[in-house]
Amino acid sequence: MKIFRWIAAAALTLISLMDIGSALSGGGESVPVRVLAPLLGLLGFGAVYGLLRRCPWGAPAALAAGAVNVVTALIAMALSSQGALAGLAVSLVALVIGYDVLRFSFNPKTKMASVDAAVDLKGGFLYGVMRESDGPVTRGTVTGGTGTFRGASGTITAKTLDKNGTKTAVTITYHT
Repeated sequence: MKIFRWIAAAALTLISLMDIGSALSGGGESVPVRVLAPLLGLLGFGAVYGLLRRCPWGAPAALAAGAVNVVTALIAMALSSQGALAGLAVSLVALVIGYDVLRFSFNPKTKMASVDAAVDLKGGFLYGVMRESDGPVTRGTVTGGTGTFRGASGTITAKTLDKNGTKTAVTITYHT
């Protein structure tokens, strides 16, 4: 959904400005902070660009920048650095981007797993569910969606491509 993308972009822009500002404030920050914080801020601005332009690298870059900012905010809190709590809060918001979500469930009675999926595509989310299978092919159902995928129905097929089970091809066929 676009709102999550814009919220994440706003939060990442704010934390990037805070990163750059921490080096420019002249508050007696150490040399590593004065050098690395602006670099992290520039990484954040680049990630915001990629995120809003829907570049393939935008979401991973935004997640990486948000995660690094969370870690640095936690370190700053441990050192009782000024502004660390605000940096942590904004960084956490930047991490909540709202992309593909997979929820795994396991039923101990049947010893079977299921996966509910919400996949972020251009035009909205596509929802589906899959149940565990013993064979190399697992099948599921497209259950709906938002935006252009509202009312979608169809099938999901996941096929294991190698003996180790490390490569899988997923095919989603739907209609609205």
